[in-house]
Amino acid sequence: PQAELAIHVGCALREPAANELLIYPRSVLVAVSEITAELAAHVRTALRDSNIAEQSLACLLASEEQMANAL
Repeated sequence: PQAELAIHVGCALREPAANELLIYPRSVLVAVSEITAELAAHVRTALRDSNIAEQSLACLLASEEQMANAL
């Protein structure tokens, strides 16, 4: 019998085709210098502009002081 699903392994931002599973094995770390209310939008935009899928984001790095004072 034929397989019903296709598996695509990559890091590029794209929509899956019907019956396709996307796997993102490469991980991205984002270091931030300032935590703002717009941080999530800025990170998403940077990933999109770099053609990197959001699912590749593995870690968001901020200083200990920034994390203690996060919104």
